[in-house]
Amino acid sequence: MPRGGAPSRNLACLAEPFILMVLAHALQYSQAPPKAFVPMILAEDIGGWLFAALVLFGGFGAAFLAMTALIPAWKGHLALALTLSVPALILGLGVTVWLGYGFMTSNLHDPDLDVWQDHVLPWLLMAGPSLVTGALALAVLWRRRKRGSEQTRPV
Repeated sequence: MPRGGAPSRNLACLAEPFILMVLAHALQYSQAPPKAFVPMILAEDIGGWLFAALVLFGGFGAAFLAMTALIPAWKGHLALALTLSVPALILGLGVTVWLGYGFMTSNLHDPDLDVWQDHVLPWLLMAGPSLVTGALALAVLWRRRKRGSEQTRPV
């Protein structure tokens, strides 16, 4: 601003093209056809896949616990081996019941139904590790305790 308080003519000359450019830009987009706008989905039904993910990772955790149960089972410690291996068996049996119920109540007359891909593979992935490691820990415990009782039996 000059000393007299009136705005400089040079400043107005610089601001005028900017204002015209903003107005032209706004006018261009106000007359353009509306673009396809897909709003972001903030709320979704996450019940099915969230439950399946919890069962899957819970099964892996239970299988890990059952694998750690192999050590006390090998040493013959009944309480600790059962405490670590039974959750895997319970989860494996629960998944078996859940997927078996889903198989029985699904549309079995569907020509696109692939039993192997839709039912057997998810069962093997979700229940398989838990059932195998839990059963293995109990088998080792049973074998070690049976062998221990045979060695202490009087002849």
